[in-house]
Amino acid sequence: MARNAINSFSEIMDWIEELVSMETLKKAIRHDISALSEVNLLMREPIHLMYLRALDKVNQQLQEVRSKLSSTGVKIIKIDQKEDSCEVVVRISNNDFHYPFLNEHIRAKCSEKFRLYCRM
Repeated sequence: MARNAINSFSEIMDWIEELVSMETLKKAIRHDISALSEVNLLMREPIHLMYLRALDKVNQQLQEVRSKLSSTGVKIIKIDQKEDSCEVVVRISNNDFHYPFLNEHIRAKCSEKFRLYCRM
C-alpha cells in the first residue's frame, strides 16, 4: 500500500469517510442556499451568510482531506450514490477498492459538522 508509515489503514478510511460526508454536506448546503431564494424569510440575509460560512468551512476541510489522501497515494476514483448507501471507489497502488458507507451514517456526520460550522 502506497502510504507513509505513520498513516494507518483506519486513518485513511477516516479521511475517505470525511471526504464523503463533506461532499454530501457541500451538496446539501448548495441545495439549501438555492432554496432560500425561493422563500420569503424576514431573516434571509443572516441565514444566507451562515450557510455561506459553513460552505467555506466545508471547502477548506475538503481541501485538507484531499491533500492528506494525495500525500498517501490514495486516489478517489468515483463516489456513487445509491438508495441506501454511498459507494466509494478508491485506488491504492494501482488497485481499486470499493467501500460502502450507509446514508444514515453520512447524514449524521453531516448534521454534526453543520452544527459545528454554524456556531457563531
